[in-house]
Amino acid sequence: MTIKDTIRKYTNELKLVTHIPAKEVEILMLHLLEKNTIWLHLNYNVEFEKEKELAVLVKKRATNYPLEYIINKASFYGEMFIVKEGVLIPRPETEILVENAIEILKDKKEIKVLEIGTGSGIISVMLAMLIENIKIIAVDINEKAIELALQNAIKHGVENKIEFRLSNLYENVNEDDIFMTISNPPYIAND
Repeated sequence: MTIKDTIRKYTNELKLVTHIPAKEVEILMLHLLEKNTIWLHLNYNVEFEKEKELAVLVKKRATNYPLEYIINKASFYGEMFIVKEGVLIPRPETEILVENAIEILKDKKEIKVLEIGTGSGIISVMLAMLIENIKIIAVDINEKAIELALQNAIKHGVENKIEFRLSNLYENVNEDDIFMTISNPPYIAND
């Protein structure tokens, strides 16, 4: 079966969990093939040889399991970040928080920022990428989150600007020269 036919076949299975089922099938295929979208579109008539693996991933996604956990990637602020189960997926509205922080921090000469609840590290990494003279302390109570955030910092070449610490809020933060604390905690249930 060609790539095009495979996309058509599996799109129906994702119609109840996403408004872009064909696109998500393509993303799963690209993940399996380790190719990019341009390659996929240029090769629609090529035989797809990983249908069994795709069927497993589509079935998992059809249970409403997050796509980002299946492919271990999430896009944020135009960059790709590593994500893993056990660490929250970056939310699109977090980009507004980063934009507002950049606006406040952009003209500062040397600045120290604390991020509480760093998760996958996207806020700290983006600030480190976009602000030249910044030092960041990024804390989280989840050891897996700290490890993942460090991976993302290394991936984006900003690990020298961020110090990751295991900490419950300010527990392991003794610095008195922090200009800004930034945080985007997970949603809290109404009850």
